[in-house]
Amino acid sequence: MLSDASQGRLHVIQGDILEASSSSLVSSVDEQLGAKGGALRLVGNLPFNVATPLIIMWLRMLSYRRGIFAPGRDVSMTLMFQKEVAERLVAPPRTGQRGRISILAQHLCHVQNVYDVPGTAFVPRPQVTATVVNLIPKPKPNIGT
Repeated sequence: MLSDASQGRLHVIQGDILEASSSSLVSSVDEQLGAKGGALRLVGNLPFNVATPLIIMWLRMLSYRRGIFAPGRDVSMTLMFQKEVAERLVAPPRTGQRGRISILAQHLCHVQNVYDVPGTAFVPRPQVTATVVNLIPKPKPNIGT
């Protein structure tokens, strides 16, 4: 329905991200975009129990410029995480929340918390708040390789 409403500007790939391989995701993207190219926006409400491994996997792909992050692709990510994970992603240097995921994400992307989503927005209601985060890959990482 969303694809139809966008008059061909939006292509939705629906499925379980844990069951989708990187190659099948790239194939779906290439099939939808074809030769016309265009911007790719990875949007998702990540399951809280696998959010950190997924974002680390995608950041690793980005660092090697592989898969959906291959050279020449305009890709950004808008993802919803548990608030605590989002706070770690944007944590500035010399703070208690700063860690491996902060360094990795900020090395490769401009990372910004967009807004919080209270538990009351979901059914069933989780006991935690969620936060939407934008990750826009940097043309050149902060630290040289």
